[in-house]
Amino acid sequence: MKKRFFSPASVQFPNVLAPSVISHVVKVSGARDMIYVSGQVSTDENGAVVGVGDLETQIHQVFKNLTTVLAGAGATLKDVVLLNAFMTDIGQIDVFRTLRRQYLDNNNPPAITTVGVTGLAGPGLLIEIAAFAEINPRSPAKKTARRKRRKGR
Repeated sequence: MKKRFFSPASVQFPNVLAPSVISHVVKVSGARDMIYVSGQVSTDENGAVVGVGDLETQIHQVFKNLTTVLAGAGATLKDVVLLNAFMTDIGQIDVFRTLRRQYLDNNNPPAITTVGVTGLAGPGLLIEIAAFAEINPRSPAKKTARRKRRKGR
């Protein structure tokens, strides 16, 4: 079993947590690759919180960051098998339920847990999402995608 750790430069932890020493993604390779994504929050490439006070904007940014870190491990949102969401206002869960449908496979959605919390790791953060994905690195589609990434296409 081989482990690889990823932290794309374009997805930053909130500035108030700097310097943070955790990986955004851990990929465990074997017959199938398991990908463990740290909780992603609504930050831009500079670590600034995007959408302070605006849950919808933060949800979109979190899914953008999830997409970025999953891609670094050779996965997509369609490969996610478990999603854990943490919200500071669980009363707005319907906003999360509605918007996540734009990003997830609605025919075969992942298992999802949503938890209300009193706070997150930095001021202004309203939602944090951790994900677990599984891919078959030996499938023809994944091999083609890997070859294209290596060649810079």
